[in-house]
Order: sequence, then C-alpha cells, then structure tokens
Amino acid sequence: MVKTNPFEGGSDHTPFLRAKKPGLLFWHFTDQFYHTDGDRLDMVSPDELKNVGTCALIGALRLASADGGTARDIVHEVERAATERLAAEGKLSERALLQAGDVAKEREILQTWGDWYDGALASAHEIELGGASADTRAAIDAARARVRAAVATHLAALRP
Repeated sequence: MVKTNPFEGGSDHTPFLRAKKPGLLFWHFTDQFYHTDGDRLDMVSPDELKNVGTCALIGALRLASADGGTARDIVHEVERAATERLAAEGKLSERALLQAGDVAKEREILQTWGDWYDGALASAHEIELGGASADTRAAIDAARARVRAAVATHLAALRP
C-alpha cells in the first residue's frame, strides 16, 4: 500500500528543500533499525529498495508526461486526502475539547492542515506540461474552495 502524507519533520531530503531544490522522502515506517546504530547497509531490504525505486520511477514518469487528466487526477487525490485528514483531525479536536483541551490549539491544528493542503492544491498548476489548462485551473480552484469550506466547517464545530 502506498499513501502520501504531508511533510512532518526532517530527514535526508531536508537540505534539498531548504536550498529550494526538489526533494522527496520515500520511506517505510517503522523499521526496527531506523535511526539506530543498527541502521546499516546489511540491514537494508533489497525488496523494499526495489519497491521504493519502482514507486519513484513511476511517479517521475507520470509527472514528466503529465497531461491535464493526470493533473486533475492528482488534484482530486490531494482533495480526497485533505478531506479525510480534516475529518480525522476534527474528531480528534472534538475529543480533546471534551477532555478540557485548548480550543486555540485545536483550531491551530486544523488551520495548519488546511493551509498545507490549500498550498499543495495551489501548486498543482505546475503539474500539467505546457501550463495548466482552463479545466485544470478550474479543478484546482474548486478543490481549494471545498477544502477551505471543510476547514471552516470543522473550525465552527469546535466549542470550548
């Protein structure tokens, strides 16, 4: 199973991102040797490396030849991930508030996820080769509006 997730923290790709160079993190968590002194080449799984390499190659080939349909598929996937994440975070926030949690903190969490997904969707105009078509721009705008509405709905549901 392959899933996408917003960048949460740092790893070997961080210096590339800080230098405004493309960087991508492919990982399989948790590996019992990850970031321990047992994290050695003889502990690397050839099958896992093959899976990661295949995933990276397919992703690169898809993006290198992205047409409008591909761009809109990616927009749809990011929107789906956003609404799922926001729903999950909304439930977590509601539970936290039932246990005397801090409403400002819960609002910040929801808004941060919303901002991340809004930014991801905004950057989707770069996917389609030759520039985003009118259909792709419309799909991006509509997805951003729905994600912003979802954020607003979840924020409104938070009561101290």
